[in-house]
Amino acid sequence: MTDYPAMFEPKEKLVVSLRLPMVRLTFQACEGAFLQHSFGNKPLVKHDGEPMFAELAIRSIMEQAGWESRWVCTFGSDAKRPRCLERWSDAPLRDQKHVPLDTEQEVLLARIAERNHNVYSGCWDVLAWKGDRTLFIEAKHAKKDHIRATQLEWRWAALRAGLKSDDFVVAQWEFVREVAHGGPARARGRLFDWDAVQANNAEEYPDPALPTYEHCSEWVEGEYVTRHVLVPEANIDYTQHTIAGFEIDPTTVVVLS
Repeated sequence: MTDYPAMFEPKEKLVVSLRLPMVRLTFQACEGAFLQHSFGNKPLVKHDGEPMFAELAIRSIMEQAGWESRWVCTFGSDAKRPRCLERWSDAPLRDQKHVPLDTEQEVLLARIAERNHNVYSGCWDVLAWKGDRTLFIEAKHAKKDHIRATQLEWRWAALRAGLKSDDFVVAQWEFVREVAHGGPARARGRLFDWDAVQANNAEEYPDPALPTYEHCSEWVEGEYVTRHVLVPEANIDYTQHTIAGFEIDPTTVVVLS
């Protein structure tokens, strides 16, 4: 325990805001899907037609983009030995298949943990790497989850270990309900509001309501889907155009097949 002079013994904590790179994702709910072993009814999302946890959907999106990745699962694991998962079987956590990281990533995690009181607690959900780039991605269910103090401590430890602030991305996700669905087809298109987002990023005080498109290319190619969606929590009703899961400016879409 830290010893403070009598007049400087802290009695409370000051909350300081921190700007973190963030992307917004939407997933369909898996109505009727059920897992017996689900971390206490952890919500399932539908991705590529399959029910899964949001962390594994994000891992899959990164894999489809050409990155290697794992869900680094510290919950219920040894504080000094997390499980690294690529998928989830309907079985207890102890029976899930651990998929080791590359040696370089193992060394990186160990170096961060050493600066984090020698524990992996607070490690962000998804570790992804491609070439010399490494990303930590934290999945947060919009309006339900928040960044925890241990996750900020992990980030600070990682910065001391040599990573940069833009090596961390929060993936804020929410459920949408499909009313109508068109597609899929293969297409190419430009990310929605790309120019406005770039101008916003250049502002001294950017609007946090806009995406940052950190680590995204201006143009994306992949499965093209249109959805008429409802977001009841926000009273939103609109048609969404996505390619490879990213919202696209529909005027730029070129169908390839």
